[in-house]
Amino acid sequence: MMKILRVLSIAVVCMVMALPVNSVGYQTSLFLFPAASISWGMEKAEMIERLGIDERKSSGADGTLILTSEQLGWNPAEHLGLKLGQSRVDLGSIFISFTDEDNVYGPEGLDILREMTFSVSAPDTQTVIHRFSRLYGAPIEVDINETRTWVVWECYPEELSEPDPRYPWNLGTGSDSILYPHIYLRCENNARGGVFCEVTYWTGIGNYPEGTQIVWCGGQE
Repeated sequence: MMKILRVLSIAVVCMVMALPVNSVGYQTSLFLFPAASISWGMEKAEMIERLGIDERKSSGADGTLILTSEQLGWNPAEHLGLKLGQSRVDLGSIFISFTDEDNVYGPEGLDILREMTFSVSAPDTQTVIHRFSRLYGAPIEVDINETRTWVVWECYPEELSEPDPRYPWNLGTGSDSILYPHIYLRCENNARGGVFCEVTYWTGIGNYPEGTQIVWCGGQE
């Protein structure tokens, strides 16, 4: 009987590990905003209306929306088995930024969704990298030193050739990488143990038609 239970337990674990990454609650293309209720290119007024939030209570000095996971309807950390916030400066807020008059690297227009930033804590940097790699493939850049880590994922649309992974920032003419969606991780060691990482999703300058196909994203095939 115990042997049968052991076999069944192993089978259940294998089934769970085989679940598609979409089951973790993320949109798993960088061309999609990770929270399903929101989309890149959405206007600020539309987002506020959709979420039903009070702009005066949720806006920072620069027009950034500072939201809780309950307001956004999505916790970006819990499905990864990480903790939201827990850094020196962030107690769990999710920062949503929009384009303005000084916008250089965001999509064209004013008050267009440009960036989402939040912080997570984890036992170590490799845990964080592994959790995001399950969703987006291997990162294109990992820079680790004794105190800080910098990790980047990036995607390109179908009309571009696959970039040389040794030179991901030099695709085509000039710095074309700023056109396309990114994820940045900036991780620091926590004095109490473990690490905390600032996670930034950024839409890039380009405007992406619905149905855009990805041919290269991080280390995905």
